[in-house]
Amino acid sequence: MNHNNSTQCGLSALLLVLLLITVGVSFHTTAGVTHDPWEPINRKVHAVNSALDQILLKPVVEVYDGLTPNFVEVGVTNFFANLNEVNHLFNHCMQLNINGMAIDTARLLINSTFGLAGVVEVATNFGLYRQPTDFGHTLGLWKVPSGPYLVIPLFGSSTLRDGVAMILDARSNPLSHQNTVAHQAILYGLQMLDVRRQMGDFDTGLSDDGYVFVREAYLQQRQYLILGVLSEDQFDDF
Repeated sequence: MNHNNSTQCGLSALLLVLLLITVGVSFHTTAGVTHDPWEPINRKVHAVNSALDQILLKPVVEVYDGLTPNFVEVGVTNFFANLNEVNHLFNHCMQLNINGMAIDTARLLINSTFGLAGVVEVATNFGLYRQPTDFGHTLGLWKVPSGPYLVIPLFGSSTLRDGVAMILDARSNPLSHQNTVAHQAILYGLQMLDVRRQMGDFDTGLSDDGYVFVREAYLQQRQYLILGVLSEDQFDDF
């Protein structure tokens, strides 16, 4: 990343923090209480996302999964996971998480060299396990409120804070710095297939309302990532 890109990334981070602190105060909610004032719109977006997944993405993933050898799929997963270490390192630096920074750096160096550009997962053999994080997590640790629940077209579940934070996460993704749009499109498309393949046939039938199931599962996961605790209240309606 050159100096101009680094400057732009820093300015973007500052603007995002200021924006979220400003609007987040009015959206502060108690941990464990679902805040979904945009539910009517969110439900419509959720329905469209689900339809696109079933009609378009899932069939393509099934073809990909059927034609691709398992060792190749694992290699693709490892490759993109290795690229994500750059974002993990960036956020652990902003969190002042020294242990996380050390693990990210070691994993990135080991897997990028001995792991053939990350295709082979080598670092876990040394007890160096992934430490997933993102800018939404960073803002949460900085006490920026999550704001309302938000369903983003194509991307799915998020919150106001995490949705805006995705902009900086995208900037820190090495894929966004490919020389041509065509290369970016191919790599992002392959990454999307890989992520969807890993999700498998997730079942929302455990709840009478699939929208509520997905929403509460997402909010629980984010709360646990940031606070390290789960709320029992959020699943009372299941």
